[in-house]
Amino acid sequence: MTNDASVQSELDAALLTWADVSTRTMFGGHGFFVGDRMFAVYYRGAVAMKLPEPRRTEALHCGLATPFTPTPGRPFGDWVSLSVDESGSIGDLLPWLQAAIEHVRITPPTGSRSRSGRPR
Repeated sequence: MTNDASVQSELDAALLTWADVSTRTMFGGHGFFVGDRMFAVYYRGAVAMKLPEPRRTEALHCGLATPFTPTPGRPFGDWVSLSVDESGSIGDLLPWLQAAIEHVRITPPTGSRSRSGRPR
């Protein structure tokens, strides 16, 4: 079993060194943002992220990932969830997280949102 606090610290140490990355609570987990857009979240012992195609399909088909479902039965868009290994190390996840941040940086936001976060 992994230690959530140590995994969260390891994620912070790695991801908060990347340009324009910040963190805040999301889904009761620890969200990572580039600018104001979330690209990953540490939630219930796994790291969920927004991957581009075909990386998303690759992660799902090779058994590394499952659809991210913070609400049971309701997948969160095209997001996938990758488990942190038993050692609690995030080293194997860094290439996937790099793909996620690059994808979010170049993908235009979907829909316009007001200051409250609700669609206009």
